[in-house]
Amino acid sequence: MINTSIALVFTLEAGLKICAYAKTYFKVSWNCFDFVIVILSLITMLMSYLFNNIQIGPIAIIVRSVKIGRVIKLARTSSSIKSIYETFILALPGMLNIGSLLLLFIFIYSIMGVFMFAEVKLSGLLDEHANF
Repeated sequence: MINTSIALVFTLEAGLKICAYAKTYFKVSWNCFDFVIVILSLITMLMSYLFNNIQIGPIAIIVRSVKIGRVIKLARTSSSIKSIYETFILALPGMLNIGSLLLLFIFIYSIMGVFMFAEVKLSGLLDEHANF
């Protein structure tokens, strides 16, 4: 249902842009890119409705996620998005340090859990599906 609603929003966006820009819509390469994404999404939705056995949903999601590439264009033109992007890049080393520290804690606690609960016998509510 989410897949269909996202495709509907993209189709509505393309339709409104075609109505607004008329002949100049296809002169902008990003608009052509959006239109191709919308057409591919509609084709995959139509095929999934016609042939119920074919799973095309993940392909449509991948095709539509390519549209996120427009953020690159926005990052070049908008100074506020550019500053957010630069801040994110500057924060990456700190986030990697915190992530590695969290990974170390998870590793230590998993080793402790194995040593503490290795001798627990399966009985009662503990069986081969619900155990440590």
